[in-house]
Amino acid sequence: VMAGLAGILLANPAGYMDGAFDTMGTVSGALLSTGTGQPPPDDALDADAVLQPLQSQLHRAFVEDPYDHLNWGSTDMPPQCRAMRDRILAFGPWGNSDGPRDAMEQAGCEAQADFNHDPTGQRLFGAVLTMTASLVMVVLVGLVSLTIVVAQIMAVVLFAVAPFAALGAILTGGARKLALGWIAGILRVILVVIGMSFVLSLLLLTIEALLSAGADADLIERFALVNIVVIAMFAARRRVLSAGADLAANIGGRL
Repeated sequence: VMAGLAGILLANPAGYMDGAFDTMGTVSGALLSTGTGQPPPDDALDADAVLQPLQSQLHRAFVEDPYDHLNWGSTDMPPQCRAMRDRILAFGPWGNSDGPRDAMEQAGCEAQADFNHDPTGQRLFGAVLTMTASLVMVVLVGLVSLTIVVAQIMAVVLFAVAPFAALGAILTGGARKLALGWIAGILRVILVVIGMSFVLSLLLLTIEALLSAGADADLIERFALVNIVVIAMFAARRRVLSAGADLAANIGGRL
């Protein structure tokens, strides 16, 4: 049986490697689509189709919404105020000019103009918390991306040593551990890639739920919650990696 399986693998190693990457891409794309609320992409290996909704969601959560809350008091604005805000952004940056709030006032958005005019402690701490959450998010996404890249490199290395694993498969006793360890290694790589996609999807879903549920909360509460969620995802990332390694090791041990 082991010799037959080794022969099947060596008959088309590139095809099985492509299949493994396609499986990881399909599941990861589906998980990320869940977090962004978009349908899964038709082509799982199309980076733009997978990443554009993710980038849009992160941009809205960490750039667009904080900008509205810190500058105009809320994301819930009348249509004419939204149109004027877009014009202000199109012609910025404004530095310390009064032009943006004057334009808002001329558009009939007195409440937004008054909020922009008056500096408060809440706006200051909200800006600090937003910066902190953004920096932590950059580090988290960098670690997740690095983990996925390393896992994919390991997958390529594992398929490169597949002939040696296949040789171990047809032997008996301790020599077969090489082949069984190879199977456990492939499982661990797949679990790592899928697990990191799950972490990002869970992060986006949680932040979206918090921002929607806390629409009436003040600035400090909103962005403090975002910080707590992003920091919690650091712990989740480590737990997912540990769980994937334990599961792969357990399966390898049982084999």
